[in-house]
Amino acid sequence: MKSKSTIESLLFILSNHSRLNRECPEVIDIIENYVNIEKMHIASAWNDGYWLGKNGFILENYSTGNEYYEQVYNVINEDNIKK
Repeated sequence: MKSKSTIESLLFILSNHSRLNRECPEVIDIIENYVNIEKMHIASAWNDGYWLGKNGFILENYSTGNEYYEQVYNVINEDNIKK
């Protein structure tokens, strides 16, 4: 089951706020940058756990942290934000 990460959820909520979009669109841009940072942190943590053998038994096999992130979390792009 796919879910949104914390920053993706925040971005979704704020991007639907019309006044914020109209008066402070730079806030949305800043948070969009944090989505990429969060993705890197999640992927890196998965990689560290995988290489250290700390991920334990997992139901799915992922070869990289990026693959894990893409399978577990919805990747938000500009098309999804604007809807």
